[in-house]
Amino acid sequence: MTPPNRTSTGPPSRPADRRSPLLIVSLAICVGTLVGCSSEETAAPDHIFLVTIDTLRADHTEFLGYPAQTTPFLSKLAEESVVFTNAYSSAAHTTPAHASLFTALYPDQHGARENGQPFGRKVDTIASVLQGRGYRTAAFSSVGFLEGLQFGFDHFDAFQRGASIYRPADDTLDRAQRWISEQKDRKPLFVWVHLFDVHEWSTVRQEDRIRLKDIEVASELSIGQMQEFLREEHGMSTGSGSTEEQRVRGIDSYNKRIVLVDNELQRFFRTFQESKKSGDSLWIITADHGEGLFSHNYKGHGLRLFREQLHVPLLLHSTRGFGSGVRIESLARHVDILPTIAELAAAPLGKTQGRSLVPLITGDEQPDRDRTAYAQRKPVVSQKEGSEPTPEEMRTVYDLRYKYIFDSRAGEEFYDLTADPLELENLIENPPPAELKRFKDELDAYRRVFDRRRVRGAKVSEETKAELRDLGYVE
Repeated sequence: MTPPNRTSTGPPSRPADRRSPLLIVSLAICVGTLVGCSSEETAAPDHIFLVTIDTLRADHTEFLGYPAQTTPFLSKLAEESVVFTNAYSSAAHTTPAHASLFTALYPDQHGARENGQPFGRKVDTIASVLQGRGYRTAAFSSVGFLEGLQFGFDHFDAFQRGASIYRPADDTLDRAQRWISEQKDRKPLFVWVHLFDVHEWSTVRQEDRIRLKDIEVASELSIGQMQEFLREEHGMSTGSGSTEEQRVRGIDSYNKRIVLVDNELQRFFRTFQESKKSGDSLWIITADHGEGLFSHNYKGHGLRLFREQLHVPLLLHSTRGFGSGVRIESLARHVDILPTIAELAAAPLGKTQGRSLVPLITGDEQPDRDRTAYAQRKPVVSQKEGSEPTPEEMRTVYDLRYKYIFDSRAGEEFYDLTADPLELENLIENPPPAELKRFKDELDAYRRVFDRRRVRGAKVSEETKAELRDLGYVE
């Protein structure tokens, strides 16, 4: 049976909410079957899990249209979940993307603009909000440089560098499972798990070869047909400084790592659901950002803000069946996740840059065609000979129809996403004038808010810089 859709196409049946997303305040309210008005204390989920799969492009998951079996478990889970088909990150870099997801604020507001930075000020996070609601909170990160985001966690287990440069998914999930089994009381749990395997798709290490040697990515398409699909549907460039064989091998490595993580998540999910502790649980599974994978002549993520860097999978699975089988095409953003969790857990929440997705799930809110998303690139400093260092700035504002990118070095870009979803034809020389003005005004509105309280980022420790160098980041 085809799941019901709540789409963002066509005019809404009632006037769209024209309030700026910058002014939205999310409040805890009673919600349908998951949060009951008469029994808030017992209606919130017994346990909440947040899983972030680092560097997972949305369009490389089966349940979002990829023509190979990269996510057999998640695809099955998606059939009984809410799937947001147009979910987007606030940054294309690991630390700022996670920080925005946790706080429903943008990098200039929370201060964690680059990898290894902690929050620049005290902020509410998913962990602290749920901690205040009575949840015991724990985090399990496959890298060490995310430990600056530990505010609100009772237990924070970040990988410590040794012979390996990151912790494999099976080890991270085993640590999470052991911690869960050690909790002997009936206190509700919030568990965040960060998995880094997919990020390392372009590396060649012996331990990874061993782990991946028996992984197969089944597809009915031939190699030639898959290449054609990637060129036509993903915009994979043929002039990306690599040979056809290198691109095939690289994408195969990427896909195998997705399968590996999917397998481990299935084991973790089943182990927990079969345990005595399972109760009513809520699972939110997403990625921090995507990956270039040779689209726009670029393999990576941190320096670009195209769709392939920002579009992420997002599914919400409730063991009570809340929203089961619903696919929502409206724009969803990482900054909407904290307000959504707060509402489902009946937890009070102050002003944020997001808004709860619950009304879209229940059908109580019609799609808002004017809802926009915002993202910014990590800080980059350029220096021409004989001049002072100059910070380069790249920011984007977009909805499901148009996208505007401001790049202080390369200039402006404007895309018609309906006609050009791969963002290949820059219309800045001949854009729709009214739309260009709307998006430039929207970006100016975001920047005015940030300028009122721009948070200075904390220094990255030398130890963290060494870890980032080992992981291939250029900092």
